[in-house]
Amino acid sequence: MSQKYLIRIAELESQLRQKDQQLSLVEETEAFLRSALARAEEKIEEDEREIEHLRAQARCRKNPGWAKRSAMY
Repeated sequence: MSQKYLIRIAELESQLRQKDQQLSLVEETEAFLRSALARAEEKIEEDEREIEHLRAQARCRKNPGWAKRSAMY
């Protein structure tokens, strides 16, 4: 092969390595963001359960007989 082609091949291989590194970084970022999203969704669900629990407590305090009546049904 001529020197010109060998230089071009080396350039393309270098570009390919750079693209591979960029792709790896994108994949790592995607995995991190998916994990962060899953944790955030779990936290939201936990907070929603706590809010509902606090609302139920507030209803019971506003109307003490409500809890007894609702337990009957």
